[in-house]
Amino acid sequence: MIVNKSNLDTFFVYHDSDDLIPCRRTTTREVDALSLERYDDRQRNDS
Repeated sequence: MIVNKSNLDTFFVYHDSDDLIPCRRTTTREVDALSLERYDDRQRNDS
C-alpha cells in the first residue's frame, strides 16, 4: 500500500507488478480479509 502524503490518496500494487492501483472503498468486497506485507523503497533510485 502506498499513501501520497500530500493529498492522502492511497494506492496498492499487486505482487510482481509495477502498476499503481487506486484504492476505492465499496460496500461489497471480493474477499473478507487482506494481508499486506511491508515494503520500503527508500533505497531505490528512481532515475
